Amino acid sequence: MGGRGAAPGSPELTQKPRNPPTGFPVDLWPKTCFILDEAIAKYPDRSKLPELCGLYISMMTPLYCEAVKSGKMKAHAVLREDLGGMLDLLHSLLVDNDDVLGSRFGRLSSEAYRIYEQARNSKEFGELEKAIADAGG
Repeated sequence: MGGRGAAPGSPELTQKPRNPPTGFPVDLWPKTCFILDEAIAKYPDRSKLPELCGLYISMMTPLYCEAVKSGKMKAHAVLREDLGGMLDLLHSLLVDNDDVLGSRFGRLSSEAYRIYEQARNSKEFGELEKAIADAGG
């Protein structure tokens, strides 16, 4: 997933999305940014995006559970695309770290899409699903 002007041989650093995805509760954005900063600190190299995605899902699980319990989000919105949930956060992260031209229009390259699918089918996402089911009653 490419090289945005880094010196030859230096690792590409992961970029954080500037804005929350559509439908994401804006009052959760500051905490989400903090969580992503912590995850990126553990996996700053863009080549570690699959590991970063797994950690990000795990770290976001308590925040999403709290949002469901408090009524800020519906349980189904956390787990579906285009409703501000975890898949939308992953998509935003991958778009901002994908050097393919189409990604600037919200599309993922085949490599970024592979990472997205891997995260969507990961143990961490399964744990998020279980936690959200429990939080949603």
